[in-house]
Amino acid sequence: MDCVQRAFDRLFCGHARVVAFGDVCGLPCWQLAGMAAVVPRASAITAWPTQDQNVAQINFVVYCLPAPAQFEFFRDKPIALLHIASMRLFLCEKPSQATDLARVLACTERGDGYMKNAATQTIVTFAVGHLLHQADPDHYGEQFGKPWKLDVLPVLPSPWQYQPDPKTEKQLSIVTRLLRQASELVIATDADREGEVIARNIVAHAGYKGLMSRLWVSDSTAAGIKKALGQIKPAKSTEGLYASGVGRQRADWVAGMNLTRALTVAFGRRGTVLNFGRVQTPTLALVVRRERAIAQFQPSPYFALQALFRLGSHTDAVPMRWLPETGQVDANNRLVDEAIAKEIVSKVKEQRGEVDAVDREQKQEAPPLLYDLGALQRECSSRFGMSPDKTLATVQSLYETHKLLTYPRTDCEYIAEEMYPEAPRVLTAIGAVHPELSKVVASVAAKPLRGPTRAFNSKRVAASAHHAIIPTCASQIKLDALKPNEQHVYNLVARRYLAQFLPNHGYDETRVSVTCAGVRFIAIGRVITEPGWKLLYPSISIDEKKPKRTSKTDADDDEKSSDAVDLPAVSCGDAAINTDIRAVSKLTQPPKRYTEATLLSAMESIDKEIDDPRLAAIMKNKEKAGIGTSATRGEILKRLFAGEYFELEKKAVKPTSKGLSVVELMERVCPQLVDLAMTAIWESALTEVENGALSLDAFESKINQFVTHAITQVRDAASSTNFKRIGLTGDASAAAGGNTKQRANLNETESGVTHACPSCTAPMRRRSGSRGYFWGCSAYPKCNTTLPDANGVPGEAQARTKSTSSNRPRGEVGKPCPTCSDGKLTQRSTSDGRPFLGCTKFPACKHFAWIP
Repeated sequence: MDCVQRAFDRLFCGHARVVAFGDVCGLPCWQLAGMAAVVPRASAITAWPTQDQNVAQINFVVYCLPAPAQFEFFRDKPIALLHIASMRLFLCEKPSQATDLARVLACTERGDGYMKNAATQTIVTFAVGHLLHQADPDHYGEQFGKPWKLDVLPVLPSPWQYQPDPKTEKQLSIVTRLLRQASELVIATDADREGEVIARNIVAHAGYKGLMSRLWVSDSTAAGIKKALGQIKPAKSTEGLYASGVGRQRADWVAGMNLTRALTVAFGRRGTVLNFGRVQTPTLALVVRRERAIAQFQPSPYFALQALFRLGSHTDAVPMRWLPETGQVDANNRLVDEAIAKEIVSKVKEQRGEVDAVDREQKQEAPPLLYDLGALQRECSSRFGMSPDKTLATVQSLYETHKLLTYPRTDCEYIAEEMYPEAPRVLTAIGAVHPELSKVVASVAAKPLRGPTRAFNSKRVAASAHHAIIPTCASQIKLDALKPNEQHVYNLVARRYLAQFLPNHGYDETRVSVTCAGVRFIAIGRVITEPGWKLLYPSISIDEKKPKRTSKTDADDDEKSSDAVDLPAVSCGDAAINTDIRAVSKLTQPPKRYTEATLLSAMESIDKEIDDPRLAAIMKNKEKAGIGTSATRGEILKRLFAGEYFELEKKAVKPTSKGLSVVELMERVCPQLVDLAMTAIWESALTEVENGALSLDAFESKINQFVTHAITQVRDAASSTNFKRIGLTGDASAAAGGNTKQRANLNETESGVTHACPSCTAPMRRRSGSRGYFWGCSAYPKCNTTLPDANGVPGEAQARTKSTSSNRPRGEVGKPCPTCSDGKLTQRSTSDGRPFLGCTKFPACKHFAWIP
């Protein structure tokens, strides 16, 4: 029976369990737990599969029975016959993914939108991202169409409807047709929440009801795919991931569609769109709050005591840190009383004290944990100035194109203990790809491999969808053949993995305490005894923790500093003579602006930014309670920069005037829209949906209640005389409660509003031309709509006058581009069919000239 069980495991991917063997109508029969009795057709009885044979090629008849079934059921009940076809279909997320899988499965026969192995009846097909999208509001009723109306909101779909993407409708038809022919589907999309949604929405659209399982690939090399094929999961194991993904989609739709319309209708002038994003808007509020704290900051004086002591018989003075007594410093550990500072200086200056304690301790520092996506994004931002979305794109390329790294969209810093035996092959690959590390790899390989570090933790991995980002066994490409950013990312990940197999960093720490005139001081010294894993980082300070938070309670760096100093050999009772002490007057510093790295950290651990102590405590104790996810935070920041809500000043993230205005408006209208805790609670609830602790229906109900309440507040505010419509010069400030005079000259990019293009609905931009200001479509050159400027807002469209040859830019197809000289002019057309000349080097060169 073991052989038969293995055969069924291959056929049904572990869904079926053989519980009995019997005889039905003279044919051998295996009963499967809870589903059916399966009998091979007469022609196949003589060739019943052995352990090594391919079950998929045998034709079966399945007798469907109620569970639990008994064989006696056959003798007096009708028998339903179902012929199992032998076609096994793998559904990937994108063509490149399908190509990699097809290569491993030997699917060499290419069809239209799929690849096939006729011998094993295996087909690999693919989506192109989301083939189905949530229907627009007007799909649910004419009342939700244009023009938008406040009184019909909210629109709360039930049931939810999906529509094909016109650009990929052909591929959807191909996948649907293949699903209707398949006997088994293996979902092989990206192993994450989004991949699950992409696949299962297609499955629902096609009405597929057959066998289904899940291929979970974290390593896209051929070896990694083969390993995943041997560990195919039941589809039921990822149903929670799908429910969570659908919940996120629906929450974003309900909040975004309803509140954008409500805010726009209530406070937007004609042509003005006020956008709301479930995660984007609170993230904007986070940065606005920091900017306000900086603007409102009032510096306070304090004193820093700087003391030097000559210890024992040594002539070199040692800097020592003052140890305050109770009541001498404030809550932030600052000395604010000048009288105390002067008294200490007066008592200690040039006085003789003694060493009253010398504590020596051998310490070790373990290697830092491995990278998850968030940690890698923060590191790349801090060291190389890479934006979070650029880091994600780079690590995605190293995973998908070069096969050098494992799956990138992970929030786990651990790998399973079962992966330890693979370490020698991974280390060999690192040495081959990264010549600079080859000597370190060789030294590691020359000794017995160090046992698993704390980064090997199967329990932690089991709690996440994926393990940490690590190098693969692939070595087909060298580091210098990669792009610079790819080199940066691979170098970081490879060193972090290699560090796990080097000794701990060891050092002796000595703490020397001195008492002088009744005042205590301390100095800490360190002597390295074992460089260990820090050999990999000779010129870089490594800190596995998140970048230092710039929270509202941060004290000044110099008061927190406890850097080690060079200490002489001393003993208790040795003299300690003060050679200098002074009280340096200082001022507290305002909170620091976020960098992209510290903003990602703040989004991940939102409890530090929540004012309500009760909610902060709840968020602190929740796993993954933050704004967005590791996979989405970078994209959120990218949108905020692209929408001109954020700007970079050196490496600091600042809100623009537009960002400030939008938050001011929402705070007055409905404060919950920018509530950091509310967004974090939603994200935490999605995790509960994934884990099965909260149903999708219950989550949807909570979101619907929130949005309905918010729209009621918008209606109430709209009827108030305290608010004006946004769009006219100065009105943005009135709506947000700001200073009208101060904002009177703000243009579109600063006023907190968006003016939609009347042709394509893309945002309009206020520009300066030879005849003054005008408004042009941001989708130019695809859309060439322009409008006159009417006191800082788009005016009414004017009749287009035919331009003359004297003011039309000249050019000729095939001639060198007059702008860049590198490209050649080529004829293109706008969305409304107007021909123009563009450069073949677009988008690097944006030359544009109308064709007469």
